Amino acid sequence: MHELVEKAQRGDLEAFGRLVERFQDAVFGAAYALVGNFHDAQDLAQESFIRAWSRLDKLRDPDRFPGWLYRITRNCCLDFLRRRETGAVPLSQDNVPASDVPTAPETLEKAEMREAVLDAIRSLSEPNRLATTLFYIDGYTVEEVAQFLEVPPGTVKRRLHDSRQRLKERMVVMVGEELNARKPGPELEGKVREAIALQQEERFAEAVSAHLSAVKAGERQQVEAQALYDSFVELFDSYKSAQKLHDFAEGMLNLPLAPSDDESLWTREKLAYAGHMFVAAREPERAVELIPRMTDLGEELKGQPQYRWHLIETLCIQLEAAATQGDKGQVAKHRGDVLDALNAYEEEVRARHPDLSSARDTDDPEAQEWFRWLGHAYHSVAWGPFNRYRGDKAAALSLMRRASELRDADATELILAQLTLSVENDREKSLEHLHRAFGICASDAQREFFRTVFRTAKDFEPVREDPEFLAVVEG
Repeated sequence: MHELVEKAQRGDLEAFGRLVERFQDAVFGAAYALVGNFHDAQDLAQESFIRAWSRLDKLRDPDRFPGWLYRITRNCCLDFLRRRETGAVPLSQDNVPASDVPTAPETLEKAEMREAVLDAIRSLSEPNRLATTLFYIDGYTVEEVAQFLEVPPGTVKRRLHDSRQRLKERMVVMVGEELNARKPGPELEGKVREAIALQQEERFAEAVSAHLSAVKAGERQQVEAQALYDSFVELFDSYKSAQKLHDFAEGMLNLPLAPSDDESLWTREKLAYAGHMFVAAREPERAVELIPRMTDLGEELKGQPQYRWHLIETLCIQLEAAATQGDKGQVAKHRGDVLDALNAYEEEVRARHPDLSSARDTDDPEAQEWFRWLGHAYHSVAWGPFNRYRGDKAAALSLMRRASELRDADATELILAQLTLSVENDREKSLEHLHRAFGICASDAQREFFRTVFRTAKDFEPVREDPEFLAVVEG
């Protein structure tokens, strides 16, 4: 189980499907014990697994998955019961199939006995009802029931003893038969996976739509490719829709030029963005094909502030492609090249402007440009080579803070809000960076995209319902 949980936490939906198969009877049994209705219990079992998938990154110990899953199931059921009490959901009744309608005295007697069994289960206290339902629904052992309910095995044994004392011997046998006849079949796993895929399709479409709105509105200059790229990659990692990212990358390459754009600059940015997206779509060869065009365009920039940024962006794509191909030698080489290029960039800016420390220190547009592009370079290196392809979030946070020191950038502040939560669990700092991100952001379309990132990025999960964060995002 430990390995399956870890794989699922890395976005492996196949592994999660196996966990659904393993625990679906326990989740259904717990739901039935809590809401007392088989039809609602099936719906709540599906909802519980979907909720569990979205929160897997919060599970610290994979070995505690059963109890963690039970708590999610219990919360789903309690939410449902509260809605039912207020009339937000209709009361359900378990329908008897037409073939079960009694037509003879013996079938009538069977139906009456079944109802007596259900009444007997309902008459048990909630703790005893949970233990009994789980123990008899699929032959779970006392130890497995205890692990799921997060109670000692002795407690489960005592509850089962109490239930047997209350139920007649024949009734105990019929409890197991009735529960097993009503439990969901193997189709539940398919329904859960289908529902998860649909949710993720909707999230992806929402994010793409928001970004394209920003681009089409002529606000492309406010969009930092590396920052936005991560949001799409994160969605991709959730459900492995490589075709979606491939289509989006091709769409970026074919996006028409806005009237006010510098053709050469826009072409370079489109190539860089598409390169990252092709790598994310597991098409590193396609990304590498773009490198010669990027290199040729970069030659036009020599002596300009963005030249070294463009060089670093090209190296980052090469590094990401090598990482995707599993070429450790090339990964090490390109990472060294990236850091060397970044250090050279820092030295050049310092040599040109020794009395300045950031773009905020001067009104000189040329000096501001040098610091802005240096900040963009730190941003790209932090998020690509160190975060996504090395998994070193602490180093990524340090580099991203350097990017923030050099200039104001809404996307950098947004990612700092994410990293300070995931690396340092610093809610106040995260909120501060989120304030800056939305304060700097000057376009409605870009703000809408940031809202999409807040709603979808895993790092924001702990604060997604926090009133102070929501006030910033929705204000």
